[in-house]
Amino acid sequence: MFDAAYFADPYPVWAQLREKGPIHFQPGLGWLALRHRDIKALARCPHMSSAQTLTARLSGLSPEVQEAAQPILAVASRSGLLLADPPDHTRRRAQAISAFTARNVEAWRSRIEAIANMLIDKVADAGSMDVIRDFAFPLPATVIMELLGIPVQDRDRLKAWSDTTIEFLSALGTCPDPLALTRRAADTSQIMREYFDTLVTEKRARPAPDFLSALVSVQQAEDGRLNHEELLTQSAALLVAGHETTTNLIGNGLLALLKNPEQMASMRANPELARSGVEELLRYDPPVQMLPRAATADFEIAGQSIRKGEVFSVVMAAANRDPDAFPDPDRLDLRREKNDHLSFGFDRHMCLGAQLARLEAQIAFRVLLERLPSLTLVSDPIEWNCNVGLRGLKSLHVRWS
Repeated sequence: MFDAAYFADPYPVWAQLREKGPIHFQPGLGWLALRHRDIKALARCPHMSSAQTLTARLSGLSPEVQEAAQPILAVASRSGLLLADPPDHTRRRAQAISAFTARNVEAWRSRIEAIANMLIDKVADAGSMDVIRDFAFPLPATVIMELLGIPVQDRDRLKAWSDTTIEFLSALGTCPDPLALTRRAADTSQIMREYFDTLVTEKRARPAPDFLSALVSVQQAEDGRLNHEELLTQSAALLVAGHETTTNLIGNGLLALLKNPEQMASMRANPELARSGVEELLRYDPPVQMLPRAATADFEIAGQSIRKGEVFSVVMAAANRDPDAFPDPDRLDLRREKNDHLSFGFDRHMCLGAQLARLEAQIAFRVLLERLPSLTLVSDPIEWNCNVGLRGLKSLHVRWS
């Protein structure tokens, strides 16, 4: 695992491991659950913690790495959303969920369409683009920044901060230099805190019709529902989570369509396929490959004993191609029925912005195929980010006549 061939196509590896057994131990990652039915069963397991995951992963690394990570742990322990357990997680999620209801998300449809078309307008005459740089990143990044009320001119530096945060959370155990990564992540955490502290001060003085101003109003209510540190970290978490995975969904999905031209032609001819098509693209090559948890007590899954304190990851990438759950799982089928994929998670940490990501991807593919009907792939070889937790392209070069 984790060589160039793996990152180019991890699914044969997951298939081989799944055939050997439902649970597999991998150094740097811990125990891995690979079958669809086992992961579904784990959604009801009370012995898995998100809050303790980072501490458990750090325990296997050097004392220098653990010391460098202390500022990050301090922030995550008192104010995190992604690294939280009930009741804190329940309370913090409730504060953020109002921005991502189906009704509120649908209200963004026309704005998302306008942004997507604007991005295509910028490159249409050029005849080529890097999909990641020119479309897949700026579309969801612009949407989440406008939704939160973050100045769009700060997009590039916030992207750099997000990249470091994501790498630390998902690739710490497998990266070549965990100490350097941890130090960069700690510095980034402090810079982002200072940035959002300044932004929150501005929103408090001059509220606007955006979600960050709404969170500020909750904090100002002084009823204990949201303290200042939670406000800062919640804002940063929503920003990072609000664009990274959707960027990868659009990039991975378009590459899959380009490599399956009959499926791409079908979606182009039938725009209504975008809804089921996005679900299939999520299953086929999910942006989030696995989610780690820490065991809070001994438990057993699929005949394997997991001990308290061990790291345990659910591999959605393997479960999404489990032949017991999906007929002909390695085939891309935009009309697939009963698509019970796990790409948005599997327990109380189900993706908060799933409806927004779905809408953005549906619009993105429809606009790309309508506006660029002769779209062809240029990138060769394809360059993937070397991240075992999140799967995404470094670039995706295409052209059209």
